Amino acid sequence: MTDPTPDAMPRAPYRRFRDAGDGDWLVWRLSEDVVGEIREAPSLGRAWLIFLGPDGKTRRLAPVPPEWQRMSEEQLHELALRATHF
Repeated sequence: MTDPTPDAMPRAPYRRFRDAGDGDWLVWRLSEDVVGEIREAPSLGRAWLIFLGPDGKTRRLAPVPPEWQRMSEEQLHELALRATHF
């Protein structure tokens, strides 16, 4: 995966991780104020994690797990697999 251009980079802190197949992922949390502006699915709650996979597809996960920024790469990949494509 190539690095995203500066305009495409998430504005929130993000993490980069690799899955077992050596695929590169990005994950970041959308803050409540941003979520309020772009809310498409009220059932998602006030915030969610966004995963950008090596295939270029985006997934989201809600609710945001506590301490997600400290999780191992394996744990983050498990969250990504549970996340919903959009």
